[in-house]
Parts: sequence; C-alpha cells; structure tokens
Amino acid sequence: MHINKYWSYVIGISGCVFGNCAYFTCFFISLSLFSPPPLSPLNNWISDLGYSLLNPRGAIWFNIANILSGIGMTLYYVGFRVWYTEEGKQNLLIKLTQIAGCVNALTIVMLGIFPEDQVDLHSFWAGIFFNVNFVVFLLTFLAFRSHRQIPKWFALYSLVVAGINLTFIILMDFHLFWLEWLTVFTGIPLGGLFLVKFIISFRQEKMKQDFSMTK
Repeated sequence: MHINKYWSYVIGISGCVFGNCAYFTCFFISLSLFSPPPLSPLNNWISDLGYSLLNPRGAIWFNIANILSGIGMTLYYVGFRVWYTEEGKQNLLIKLTQIAGCVNALTIVMLGIFPEDQVDLHSFWAGIFFNVNFVVFLLTFLAFRSHRQIPKWFALYSLVVAGINLTFIILMDFHLFWLEWLTVFTGIPLGGLFLVKFIISFRQEKMKQDFSMTK
C-alpha cells in the first residue's frame, strides 16, 4: 500500500472515531447536567445545551463537544482521498465534498466558540452550518452514486439527509425544534457507514499488500 494512501486511511478512521467519541461523550455529560425543565426536542434547540443561562453547569461540555467533533470531522474528510478514482469528474466531486466537509467542520468549531450566549454570532455560524451541511450531503450523493467501492444506498441515504436539511432551512423560521434534531442526527449515521467502509477497505488493502510480499 502506498504510504500516502496508508496515512489517508489512518487519518480518516482516526478522525471519525475521535470526533464521534468526543462529541457523544461530551454531549451526554452536558445533557445530564442540563437544568430543569428537561431538555426536549419539542421545545429546545440542540444548541440550548451550550447556553450557559439554561445549562450553567453543562454548557461548557456541549461547546467542547462541538469543537472536538469539528476537529475530528476535518481529519475524516481529509481521509476521503482514499476514495479517489481514475475518473476525473468523480474525483472532482469527491474533492469538492472534502472541501465542503472541512468548511462544515469549521462551522461546527465556531458554534462551540460562539454558543447561544453570543446570539448574533451563533446565529450567523448556525445559518452557514445548515446551508453547508446541505451542500455536503448533496455532493456526497453526486460523488458516490456510481462509485465502485461504495454501496449505492450510501449515496441514496445522503440524498435523503440532504432533503431533510433543505426542508429545515426552508422552515427554519417556524421554530420546528424537532426538525433541527432530525437534521443533525440523521447525518451522523452516514459517518458511521463510511467508517465501516474505511476499515473494511483498509483491511483489504493490507491483506493484498501482505499477500504480495509473501510471493
């Protein structure tokens, strides 16, 4: 296996594992510390977890969750270079997905730096996040719908999530709290699916390398 491809696998897998573990660990700590009344997808934005007036003891944990998951997500999208193909158009779409993914990761970090306590800056970065999030999932669909190594249903799931994102963007002013939760948490499983594919492909590449060395 070429050294650059090896490190792309390592970076992609490590970024996904680190980002998700850090996010959910800090998320549940923050949730456990949330003050009464209980946090509810029917009455609260997810970002209310990071608002010190509503969650004085747990806000810092949620904001750390965003910062660390954004760092992990950046590494995850850098690792997408392992999916490059010989087809120029598909390669371009994968590279655009990487760029949009890294921009999206930056917005998540900024949401951790500027929580709801700084409402104007938080709203600014939240608006960018949801719009770029839509672009990321749409590009993922376009880049992987005919990719030989990725199951087609990964791309179809990306399209569904992109549709949910777009619906939330259109209806954002109606304060449908539950739709924000749906938008965020339907996107996360796709990272898990790609993580599994990262690991399977890495093992296959490693086995091929080991086999060729034994000849």
